[in-house]
Amino acid sequence: MKLNLGCGFNKIPGFINVDIDPAVEPDKVFNFTGKFPYKDDEVEEIVAYHVLEHIPKSAHQFIYNEIYRVLQPDASLTLSFPEFSICYEYWKSNYRGMKDFWEATLYGRQASANDYHVCIMEREVVARQLVRGGFGIVVCDPEPMEKHNSVIKAIKMKKFTYQQAMMETLNASVAAKSF
Repeated sequence: MKLNLGCGFNKIPGFINVDIDPAVEPDKVFNFTGKFPYKDDEVEEIVAYHVLEHIPKSAHQFIYNEIYRVLQPDASLTLSFPEFSICYEYWKSNYRGMKDFWEATLYGRQASANDYHVCIMEREVVARQLVRGGFGIVVCDPEPMEKHNSVIKAIKMKKFTYQQAMMETLNASVAAKSF
């Protein structure tokens, strides 16, 4: 099972397209600032394209934790979002004469009740939150064709307690000496 969180009108074939707004006719309606209606390790991939900036930052770590919980081991999460510092600079300088477009990247298009940006997103901050939540970062870059957007691809890694990490290190050291 694959999830497209916050799909809006952008449905992806082969994914369960999820949104809070029933008007966009997603495959499944739920508010993913609460517990996801999936079992632990049940989902093979999650994408969330231009979604998290619409959700209060106070909910992000919970969402990352829920994503981690439902993803299978080594499964991937891909996020994209506007890189607000770049969008602000482009707005301020009226880059390419598109001031209205840059303003919409800062505040959302405001086409519906859920189409507002409510927090600033920075790829380094998001990457740190994901790592803190047990993910390994594969990609953390600007989108190739739209440098004002960021994309992060992360993989669910095994979480270790401090004691488990020490035992893994000790076991690896013992194994290396036996060669």
